[in-house]
Amino acid sequence: MSLADGDDPHCTAQILGMTGLALLARRGHMVGMRSEPVLIKRYGGSRLYDAAAHCYLSLDDLAELVARGERFIVRDAKTDNDITQEILDRLR
Repeated sequence: MSLADGDDPHCTAQILGMTGLALLARRGHMVGMRSEPVLIKRYGGSRLYDAAAHCYLSLDDLAELVARGERFIVRDAKTDNDITQEILDRLR
């Protein structure tokens, strides 16, 4: 599979053609499989990135994680502030 111009070659989700949530499931980020919360960084433009899975997530992906009971923490990439509650409020 070749990458289109502008695609991030480091994003496993793009390389495999998977959505962020499908990639998380494949990497064992589902309920009962991880003891630690998933660390998600928010970059400019409200882009949410899971560095462990090497993929960007949408708010829909995070809503699915909440529905499944998955624990995660969202931190601002620039300030390293915990912004989890702010993101959860956007899901409502």
